[in-house]
Amino acid sequence: MPLGPEVNTRRGARWRAKTDAAAKPVPVRTGAPPPNKELWDKIAKDDVFMQQLKKFNLDVTNKVRSAYYFEKWPGVHKAFSDAVIKAVTGSREDIPKALAAGAPLVTNAAK
Repeated sequence: MPLGPEVNTRRGARWRAKTDAAAKPVPVRTGAPPPNKELWDKIAKDDVFMQQLKKFNLDVTNKVRSAYYFEKWPGVHKAFSDAVIKAVTGSREDIPKALAAGAPLVTNAAK
């Protein structure tokens, strides 16, 4: 499908993102859903790829996210680092005790 000159403009990009006709080929061409979430169900009615995309990614409620996108990652990282540093700087016999003492701190940082 040839694209017109409006593709290279911001106005054209907004138009493509908001209209049904323009958003319909987006999942097939890019492998990603159109930015307008209201169109996802409409597109999925006719498009097998979009149905699978919704089933296996978009409609999944408990996604495993990358650690650096986890909202409380900095606090969790600090608590974990502090616990491990304390464990490895002590005696070898105290490592299990230090890790056991640090585990609740990491859990609390993630809450």
